[in-house]
Amino acid sequence: MFGTFSGYRINWNKSELMPIRLQNTSWLERLPFKLSLERFTYLGIVVTKQYSSLFKENFPPLMQRLKANIQFWRTLPISLLGRINAIKMVFLPQLLYLFQNIPVFIPKSFHKQLDSIINPFIWDYKTHRIGKKHLCKSKMEGGLSLPNFIFYYWAANLRAVTFLLDDALPSSSWLNMEREDCHPFSIGAVILSPVKLEMSLYSNNPIIHSTVRIWKQIKVHFDLRPISFMLPVARNPSFAPSNLDNTFERWGELGINTIGDLYIEGTFASFELLRETYNLPRSNFFRYLQIRDYVRKHLPTFENAKPSMFDGCINICPTSDKLISRLYDAFQSVSTPSTDAIKAKWEEELGTDISVADWEDSLEYIHTCSINSRHRLIQFKVLHRLHYSKTKLHWIFPDTSPMCDKCHAAQGTLLHCYALCPNLHGYWCGIFKILSEVLETSIDPDPLLIIL
Repeated sequence: MFGTFSGYRINWNKSELMPIRLQNTSWLERLPFKLSLERFTYLGIVVTKQYSSLFKENFPPLMQRLKANIQFWRTLPISLLGRINAIKMVFLPQLLYLFQNIPVFIPKSFHKQLDSIINPFIWDYKTHRIGKKHLCKSKMEGGLSLPNFIFYYWAANLRAVTFLLDDALPSSSWLNMEREDCHPFSIGAVILSPVKLEMSLYSNNPIIHSTVRIWKQIKVHFDLRPISFMLPVARNPSFAPSNLDNTFERWGELGINTIGDLYIEGTFASFELLRETYNLPRSNFFRYLQIRDYVRKHLPTFENAKPSMFDGCINICPTSDKLISRLYDAFQSVSTPSTDAIKAKWEEELGTDISVADWEDSLEYIHTCSINSRHRLIQFKVLHRLHYSKTKLHWIFPDTSPMCDKCHAAQGTLLHCYALCPNLHGYWCGIFKILSEVLETSIDPDPLLIIL
């Protein structure tokens, strides 16, 4: 009927049928479909008969394509920035597509395998000069924005969790199916449960099981407290009193839906304060004592707790723009490595303190100092001390002289080689003379300005 009005017609040669639970399939051969007994490909994703086969059929082949791409890219004269951009523009979108559309649990070993392929390529199969975390930092923080794939994996799956936790969203088939598989419990309480639950509580649904495991993976990695402020109070399988009657569901109607709603101005509210705020009946005092004991059990310092950054992440509107990117940035913000050790080393060589503001500005200037990517990469390497100085080479190889190769009169520290060597004096004087003329103010050669 649709074809009659639209002018479209079904292409039977491209139409596939995969029987799931049929004992006798011989009659299917008389249908005009291509019969696929184990798998078929839909929009670039291999859909398998067995849920357990989804990972094997989709992710390892992508890994093989990455290896093939890298073998080709190795033949090209690409800089470190170029190699990072190749990973970001070519490989990341393919991997992110799978993360968003295949709801499977992926162990950390997969991401370690990814790193074992990508990291050597990034460094052109030479010695790594700095930790991967520094490369993954945002450009505003002086990094090179190398994708952290496990963070993108978590962000893609947390986006799905935000849909499951938002009861105000219009009903849709996939939301209804997953929520029904947790009945009579709340799916949010199942996923965010502070204790391990039996799979039978959610009808052995493998998608929900994977989501529970992913949330646990995030909690362990970031050492999150056991209980989330977004944990629902009613129909909570880890809080037995919530399933005895509909008291806590009535609390939800009055405005107390989650553990976070029990806190007022950062303090676990007294029963009297909750009564005034939400109009609770006095007869619910015993239920209040039960929920308070439950929170205390999983959060010993519960009196003055505050929502964590991750509570805010899963409380975002699911339909927000660029939600995965925002969740990824949130993960990055709590994982940014400190550059205090690098700053302290420069202070030691310069013999002066560098203010926090100046240091943060210098990290940001890495990517604003020039439109030339090669110049930006040079500044990144200088500021992060990636070059091997003569003194460091002497420390690694004692037979190597620590003296500067240019003047042979002083030890070749990075500061000396960049700014203090007498053979560079004329060069820097010329640079600062031009700067003084252009800016119409006198600027003397200053090692701090040269470095930062």
